[in-house]
Amino acid sequence: MTGPQERDTGRAVLLVGTGRDHAAIEASLSKAGFTPETLAGPVEALLRAARDPANVAGALVRVDVLPDDDLDVIAALRRTLPNTVLVALHGPGAREKAARALLLGADAALAEPFYWIELVALLGRFERRATQVTAASVSDSERELELVARLAGGVAHEINNPLTIISGWVQVLLTEMPESEPRHRTLAAIRDEAARIARVVRDLQTFARRKAPVLAPVDLNALIRSELQSADVASKLERYRATLRLDESLQPIAGDAVQLGELVRQLLRNAAAASPEGTEIVIETSLGETVSLVIRDSGRGIPEGERDRIFDPFFPGNPGGPGPGIGLAVSLAIARTHGGDLVILETGEHGTAFRLTLPRPPAGKESSA
Repeated sequence: MTGPQERDTGRAVLLVGTGRDHAAIEASLSKAGFTPETLAGPVEALLRAARDPANVAGALVRVDVLPDDDLDVIAALRRTLPNTVLVALHGPGAREKAARALLLGADAALAEPFYWIELVALLGRFERRATQVTAASVSDSERELELVARLAGGVAHEINNPLTIISGWVQVLLTEMPESEPRHRTLAAIRDEAARIARVVRDLQTFARRKAPVLAPVDLNALIRSELQSADVASKLERYRATLRLDESLQPIAGDAVQLGELVRQLLRNAAAASPEGTEIVIETSLGETVSLVIRDSGRGIPEGERDRIFDPFFPGNPGGPGPGIGLAVSLAIARTHGGDLVILETGEHGTAFRLTLPRPPAGKESSA
């Protein structure tokens, strides 16, 4: 059995349950290049998946050793691991159980006797299909983002010039008009709305000017402390309790300090916008299979129907939030161009946590840093 630091997450397989021949299954899968790990049962598999779904690539469930009522564990695993391959293994004469397992969400079912090569071929086919779909999706997404970026740059330029003139004249009129004048409030509203448009234009320009990262050693903990002291972030967080839980064992990572700083600023601003004044915002770094940054707010959480779209450019989101923008879309792009990812780790009535993951430095560089 391998530990979490040693597993190849792209080829990992969980063997769930207490069925027969787990040792034979592990040996066969290991020879085929998979990294099997046997868990005590479905409950442990669900807990593992909830803690770190990215490290669960497949699950083999021995449903023939479970009571009929416990077949619902297939449905529970499917809900917890929507993108994971679930293969149900059955004893002889278990066709009815096999059919029910498929109805409950299993991708495939094998009944004994079967050759181990059948299982290896089945998992390999699922893996190849997932790889092909992912590659095609990434390619299409990159082309779409490039087109949107070009459009965004053109639109931002055309809007910015007249907006600057409007904002300038409104500001002049406000300075010449006493606050008691009835039209002062109207002009102030125009000024504020012009400022909001200017923010959207800046977001568009940022999105249009995305560049490949210029990699150099970056101390992530030091970058976070620097951003917290910047005027922009400090003004946003002055009414909140910022709690730092930084792993001081982190070594410098390969990254673009400017782009990563922009990403951290965006997450901190979002956390402040989502949290009631006086509440806690937690910033935490850790080292595992990846370098991880988690920023947790104390807000009301993200509604379930919005979680899949929260990273879409200009998605309006919760009416009580900061409003439509492109910050999270840019942040996700920065994370991925660094070989990492940005996800919603958890969200609910006690707040939302975003997790940034970045590649950890190679072992040689860690030891020499």
